[in-house]
Amino acid sequence: VDIAGTLTAEAKSFLIPHPDPSKQGWDLQHGNLEGGEHAIYVRGHLQGTNIIYLPTYWKFLVHLKSITCHLTSAKGDYRYFVEDVNLEHVRIGKNEGALDTIDCFFLIHAERRDIGKLKVEITPMEKQY
Repeated sequence: VDIAGTLTAEAKSFLIPHPDPSKQGWDLQHGNLEGGEHAIYVRGHLQGTNIIYLPTYWKFLVHLKSITCHLTSAKGDYRYFVEDVNLEHVRIGKNEGALDTIDCFFLIHAERRDIGKLKVEITPMEKQY
């Protein structure tokens, strides 16, 4: 099924024209997580640097103030924290006593800005079947 609009289903993904103007003609496809917002995520393992580079299309697709970052040290208590966030990268800081080399896993979420907010609770009168 290929539609332009809203679809409610048991399993979902989205396919939209790529939001980066330099990739005209490309599409962007993501699977959907279950939650109370239209959001996207990126996750990974950060080693040897304190910068997590976000996908280039994020600056066209998300609200800056909605970006959140969760960090988990890969080895012991390294005391990492999010120092700065912008639409292109997240900079990680570390507290005194942390080892010199950063080694952590990250999960970054952000709410999409190209579509409206999701109405989470639907009354029986609002249902559209």
